[in-house]
Amino acid sequence: LSLHDALPISLISMRGISRFWEVNQVKWMPKGIVFGIAWLILYILMAWGGYQYYTNQTNVDKQLNFLSLFYVQLLFNFLWVLSFFTQPSYTTGRFALMVMLFLFISVVYLIYMSWGVSTTATWFFVIYALWLVFAAILNVAFINDYNKTVLTT
Repeated sequence: LSLHDALPISLISMRGISRFWEVNQVKWMPKGIVFGIAWLILYILMAWGGYQYYTNQTNVDKQLNFLSLFYVQLLFNFLWVLSFFTQPSYTTGRFALMVMLFLFISVVYLIYMSWGVSTTATWFFVIYALWLVFAAILNVAFINDYNKTVLTT
């Protein structure tokens, strides 16, 4: 399902990507191709980690709770992409950062849930969480740089 969700997210955000790169002034931000490759790898890790948890967890209620949280984090992921890339501005950057916080919290909870059930799932979600920290730092840098650009023009 993660890979299934990646395509619509990519297609919806493509429209705003060119505008994003126009206003983005963060010099150390990786180019768009790096993001595309990284997110593809992350979606594969998410899907595989979710599968590992689901097949190793024998408690049906815990499986359902995990799947519910997994879908919630996918929703936050989708909202972050929409808010960060489609209409880049100071306000949407701040909103994207707030969404990122909820996304990060949900992934940390996925790590907690998978701990002791699947080492593979746990490490895949740790990698995802580390990428989210990097994305949040970029988000903050974008807000700061965008604000400076607007104030100086």
